[in-house]
Amino acid sequence: MIISDDTLVVTQMNRFGRNTVQLLRLVEQLREQAIYLVILNYGGETEWQILNSKFKKQ
Repeated sequence: MIISDDTLVVTQMNRFGRNTVQLLRLVEQLREQAIYLVILNYGGETEWQILNSKFKKQ
């Protein structure tokens, strides 16, 4: 079970969502629950960590 302030690590985006709409919905759900998302094979793990920190609820 994933809880607030956990980090979900995914190897590739295509393993996390089937299409862009689904991926965006999942990212929004994680953001609402204050869960970080790291996609390792995105081309830059740091970019996703920065994105998550900007949109993470305070």
